Amino acid sequence: FRGYAIVPMIGSMLAASVESFGDYYSCAKISGAPPPTTSGIIARGLAAEGIGVLFSGLWGTGSGTTSYSENIGAIGITGVGSRAVVQCGALTMMIVSIIAKFGVLLATIPQPLVSGLYCVVFGVIVAVGLSNLQLVNLNNQRNLFVLGFAIFNSMSIAGPGGYFATVEGNPFGTSNGAAIALSIFSSPMIVAFIISLTLDATSGGATPEERGLSAWEGANKADVNNDPEYVEVYSLPLFFAKTFRNCAYLEYTSRGKMPNPPENGVYQPSRGDLGDLCCPCLFRGDLDEEGNENNEESEKVEPGDSPIGNAMIRSTACNDDLDVEVASAGEKAD
Repeated sequence: FRGYAIVPMIGSMLAASVESFGDYYSCAKISGAPPPTTSGIIARGLAAEGIGVLFSGLWGTGSGTTSYSENIGAIGITGVGSRAVVQCGALTMMIVSIIAKFGVLLATIPQPLVSGLYCVVFGVIVAVGLSNLQLVNLNNQRNLFVLGFAIFNSMSIAGPGGYFATVEGNPFGTSNGAAIALSIFSSPMIVAFIISLTLDATSGGATPEERGLSAWEGANKADVNNDPEYVEVYSLPLFFAKTFRNCAYLEYTSRGKMPNPPENGVYQPSRGDLGDLCCPCLFRGDLDEEGNENNEESEKVEPGDSPIGNAMIRSTACNDDLDVEVASAGEKAD
């Protein structure tokens, strides 16, 4: 293990983590899913990327793994956001990776075709990012300054023709900390993030509504273990939801308290995964049965113990009396 090789990778992962925040929100927006507002959901995504980096190092690939913005743009173009499709694609890549001829086939794709695809994909990504500004009042001069200053200086500092792209060597020095700093400040997204966050948090002249913060208050209070939409999208897949309780402890870091447990006591897994589609009875049978038992126990109420039950008894008695009276009147008529 060499420090000069490990430290720059740490800096790259810090830069990739900031970019992943934007990728998660963009993916949710394109897919029509609720935004991953809680720290627990974001932390689980970063943990998954860390596991990918670990396996990349063990297998000697020489590079880490992170969320890929081009794939998010592909969701917007194709309209397919199913996790089962992504998982099938991952399995396909594992299989074709051992077939050398397939790599040769990909190498024969014309560069103009790839360039045209990138133009469409990155265009969608930029549009999705700008669409988040619809919650911000852009008639406010303060908001316009923060937006323009962050975009312009991020490209001036870390863009293709920016300072760090043209300077020779590392202007921060030769230490390990300098390598991390270079990795961070070479990313336009991180530079824009730092500038916009600093200016937005320190400069006045705009209300929370004008800054777009009020629109996120409701989402930040989402009950991730009981809201059906959050459970379907963000719960852990298969039996992992019940085993790890959806990593509920991660919510404590931002909320200061543990999230509410499921009302029926059962942590339901997410829907639409490959295992759920192929073997729904195997992975969901026990959980659904346990949840139904809890629901049945909660619904076992004696008729006389509730106003609804008493009303049903009175209604039945009245109907019986009415039937008797009608029958008696019919006999007298005969």
